[in-house]
Amino acid sequence: MGTAFRSIVLFCATCVVTGLASLPTTCAEDGILSLDFKLVSTKGQIVNPLKPKKPSKDFKGFVYIFTLTDCPIANSYSPEISRISKEYREKGFDLYLIQTNPSLDLKDAKKHKEEYSLDIEVLLDPHHKLVSVCKAESVPQVFVLSPDKKVLYQGRVNDRNTAYGKRRRQASRHDLRLALDSIFKGEPIEMPKTKVIGCYIPPLPKI
Repeated sequence: MGTAFRSIVLFCATCVVTGLASLPTTCAEDGILSLDFKLVSTKGQIVNPLKPKKPSKDFKGFVYIFTLTDCPIANSYSPEISRISKEYREKGFDLYLIQTNPSLDLKDAKKHKEEYSLDIEVLLDPHHKLVSVCKAESVPQVFVLSPDKKVLYQGRVNDRNTAYGKRRRQASRHDLRLALDSIFKGEPIEMPKTKVIGCYIPPLPKI
């Protein structure tokens, strides 16, 4: 058993399996999406992840991948997340990796992005603005929204992790890719919600 995989097994004291409850129709309660919604990127820029980067008739939707710097399961997906980001941003999707640790600072977020060679725009969500809007519970949990903010897909990146401490050598089903391909082609998504095996998003500190 490799070192990386052992760390995943040991870390699973804080892991979670996100269930298959019904898919929400939108990623927010009425009115929230109209707010001036801004997060900071690892480049130090102010970004509104609920607005298209380049509005056009070819814009297909938003992709939010929630993560934590210290979750081995989420980190193990870094190469695939980068590949997906590079491929699908050229097909009209805005993709973001959302750091959800309330105590993570910009310096450490930038270090993590560089360490894992993440080819995707990374945003910090220390106050859980987007976490709350999407009702995200775990990482690496994915939400795909249509241009009008309807949730089209919610769940895992792929099925490589099958249970706590168990994973395939290779994924047999690439759920996020399949969902994005269906959206791009204008076809129904076969499995709009899938089970996520990962780590809990830490709660906000009590005031």
